[in-house]
Amino acid sequence: MLILHCYQNCRNDSYFSYYGGTLFLYGRWAIKAKAEILEKEFVDSNHRSDEQMHRHHRWAQAMTVMLVAISMAAISLLTRKRWLEWLMWKLSGVGVISGIFAILQI
Repeated sequence: MLILHCYQNCRNDSYFSYYGGTLFLYGRWAIKAKAEILEKEFVDSNHRSDEQMHRHHRWAQAMTVMLVAISMAAISLLTRKRWLEWLMWKLSGVGVISGIFAILQI
């Protein structure tokens, strides 16, 4: 469709050649058309990258909370403090909830 559009709208400063079943476009208009295609691809790639980065940050948050809970479990075992054990269980719950959010991509 783009080639047909370029073919119909070529100005005097643009020219084209047809070789081996492929239409080659030259000139300012063709460069602008190629730049617009690349810009659209860039916007799509940037959007996909943002989605993947959001998912990565969710997993990183979940794993950080889980690692803190594991270290709290070790400390509570060494010190035998009950309040540290309860804190560890609460942090584990937050980590599991964060992991569920990461899976559901919320």
